Amino acid sequence: MKINEILQHLAKSSCLAVDAVAYRFKVCSLLLLLLLGTFLASSVHAQTNTATTQQNKTIRIGINSTVPPFTFVLPNGRSTGMFVEIWQTWADINDYSVVFVPLTHVQSIAQLKSGEIDMQAGLFINDERAKWADFSVAIAQVNTKLFYLDKMGKDLTLGKLSGAKVGVGPGTFQDGYLIDNYPDIIRTYLTVDKDFVDELLNGGVSAVISEAPVMNGRLELEGLKGTIVSSQNTIVKNTVHGTFLKDNAYLKSIVNAGFRNIPIATLRMIEKKWIADNFAMFKEYEVKLDGLTLSEHEWLATNLNFSLGVSPSSLPLEWLDENDLHQGVSADYVNILEDLLSIDMKPQLGLSWPETIEAIKNKEIDVISAIVKTKSRESFINFTRPYLSVPLVIASNRDADLIRDLGDLQGKTIAVEKSTPAEEYLRRDYPNLNLVLVLDPLSGMKLLENHSVDVYIGGLGVVVHYLNSGDFNDIKVAAYTNYKLEVAMGIRKGLEPLHVILDKALDSIPAKDKAKIYNSWYSVKIDNGIKITTFLFWSLPIILFLVLIILFYYRMTHKLKGNYSPHKKSIKSLTAF
Repeated sequence: MKINEILQHLAKSSCLAVDAVAYRFKVCSLLLLLLLGTFLASSVHAQTNTATTQQNKTIRIGINSTVPPFTFVLPNGRSTGMFVEIWQTWADINDYSVVFVPLTHVQSIAQLKSGEIDMQAGLFINDERAKWADFSVAIAQVNTKLFYLDKMGKDLTLGKLSGAKVGVGPGTFQDGYLIDNYPDIIRTYLTVDKDFVDELLNGGVSAVISEAPVMNGRLELEGLKGTIVSSQNTIVKNTVHGTFLKDNAYLKSIVNAGFRNIPIATLRMIEKKWIADNFAMFKEYEVKLDGLTLSEHEWLATNLNFSLGVSPSSLPLEWLDENDLHQGVSADYVNILEDLLSIDMKPQLGLSWPETIEAIKNKEIDVISAIVKTKSRESFINFTRPYLSVPLVIASNRDADLIRDLGDLQGKTIAVEKSTPAEEYLRRDYPNLNLVLVLDPLSGMKLLENHSVDVYIGGLGVVVHYLNSGDFNDIKVAAYTNYKLEVAMGIRKGLEPLHVILDKALDSIPAKDKAKIYNSWYSVKIDNGIKITTFLFWSLPIILFLVLIILFYYRMTHKLKGNYSPHKKSIKSLTAF
């Protein structure tokens, strides 16, 4: 029933209504139901359209079929060229499918306007197109030059061609450029690049204005590079963009977002494959880390300097030397990252480790070079993947009672560095232990050496470093705990792009380089720190024990062989026939 019919029905029934209030309530209720139904229907329709848009992930891209090296069609019908490869890469990385539709330049513009294709693979931006079209981020850079016969000299310019015929593609950027800037030039429309060459050779035109890579490719193919030359100066340098209708903002947004996901190294490789370096755009992105995407490179271009939090005395992991220079394992990694990403990470001086943690929490520091991920820190720090794993150990005095594990520490005083995973683990899993908090490992080791505490708990590398220094002769590594310190870099919240970039950079460091860093700070120091007396003290009893076992085995074997020989003879006499 139509709305008008319903209203008429209600009007007729009003004369039968006894109560006017009830009548009005009835009218309002029915109108509300009608409005609600209309709203729900439109909502479902909108959701259906959105779902259809999201599910229909095939994009029809128009290409010019005769513009090598950018877009062209092979004899077998396959579309290829630099722009084709770029958009196919975009589709593969972002999980879309694309169909390339070969057309003439004029046809591609017409079909884009009519909606027969979703986008055009690559066009320059000009004022006329900007009235009806919208554009993606730049996918290439192309120089336009003037081409003519070598006999016309080396300094021919458009300004000298007033009244002359100049070949140009119809509806192209160059066509509009001549109309706007050189109206006295007679434009001769040519549609295929070979026609451009033929018209020049036959004298049909005095010059041709065209994209340099396109004409240069044609001239090299036909061996005419010396016969037909180009102007020394570039007439105009343009960027190329995927092109959409203005009302297709959704497609533009997904194309731009997806394009920024393509690694710069991939774009460089595509450029190198199809065009000469002097026409390449992405080679100008000076980044040594190939895995970065365009989006990440753009972010780094405006974010080059970062403040760095450093533990001042966690040798050999990291420390600040007498000249306030960052040293240690983490410093080596920071130097590599700075070189890879062309960034600067400057250590913040004068902060203790607890103050460093507070500083990154308050966003006063951008990055911490060496930190272990804990539950309490996750709310204000993003962590890279670990680049070092260090066992947590118990150090005690040499004359102390035997300590096998953390369970033997009940009733003892335990020095542990404040605001570290060691403190957090112990408070969580052994809440009854008596902890004495120190600001740095050196303070803990000194308390232990002076018998002010019973044990110190810290990273193996740090403890061994101080033992090797010769300043702590009364201390030993008593036992290993079940904990490992997985050392990573920490990035404050709000710098999420840097988190992803640092992960990629750390992953790119070759394993042999990582091993070299580790060995230079850990293995060599530990090996050099083992005294021959210590080695003999622990190993000699074991060696003697093994020698006794060997001697015992030898004697038993010899005895068994002696018993076995006469027994073997008696068996033979019993079994002989």
